[in-house]
Amino acid sequence: MTRGSRPIWLRLTLTYVGVALLAVLILAGITAVFSARYVNMLVSERRGDLTRALLVDAASTYNTGQP
Repeated sequence: MTRGSRPIWLRLTLTYVGVALLAVLILAGITAVFSARYVNMLVSERRGDLTRALLVDAASTYNTGQP
């Protein structure tokens, strides 16, 4: 072993930890992207539902002549 080189067990440990951290970061990024898309889709659906409900209520109020 040359002076200044790290033992094999330390290099293997650092490699495994690095791979594990990289996997966690990739999974977190993918989860964040898909979660944001899903939340945006749900908000759009809710907005559409609310708009339809308001239109039905406004038409019903208009047709009955009630202020």
